[in-house]
Amino acid sequence: MVTDHSSAGFEYLLRDRPIVRIHVPELIDLANIHDDYVRLLATVSESTSAIDDTITAVERALANPSALSATRRAIAADLFHEPGTATERCAAALYDAIGLAPTVVAQPLRAAPAGMKACATGVSDGR
Repeated sequence: MVTDHSSAGFEYLLRDRPIVRIHVPELIDLANIHDDYVRLLATVSESTSAIDDTITAVERALANPSALSATRRAIAADLFHEPGTATERCAAALYDAIGLAPTVVAQPLRAAPAGMKACATGVSDGR
């Protein structure tokens, strides 16, 4: 991902893929981005300030996507609580608050990986 100081850069940490940050001090000042967030994003990304070094940074990231992986995963774990479960946890809390038993909703069919087949409960190997 190539980003400036967008919050999307932090959300992308959950993908554990390289981030190239275009450092734009004027944007940081104008958007009043806290120094802690500037430092965090700089820690998990390669910072650039011009087209040529951005292209070079993207090439390096593609050549070695595991660089900074441990740092990305550690910061993502610190920033996000149980990612991907917010809706389920919120719905459970609402059902609990109003005293109703949660309803079970069938999951939609997903595309099956090669050698597997889709079924009503997810993916099966056919056994």
